[in-house]
Amino acid sequence: MNSSRKTRTSVNFGLLILRVVVGITFVMHGWQKFNEWTISGTTSNFAEMGVPLPEIAAPLPLSPS
Repeated sequence: MNSSRKTRTSVNFGLLILRVVVGITFVMHGWQKFNEWTISGTTSNFAEMGVPLPEIAAPLPLSPS
């Protein structure tokens, strides 16, 4: 293996690790919103924070409660 191939492999592996860590972080953060706040609580919180279209940013439940 030449030097440029080792460097490219190292960069690709580093990017893979970074993507996995960021992905896990997003999943954990979303799970908190879904599990603890519920969708309606998240929608209300987004509206209070001024998020545009909170009904779309925090999806409405499929069936009414």
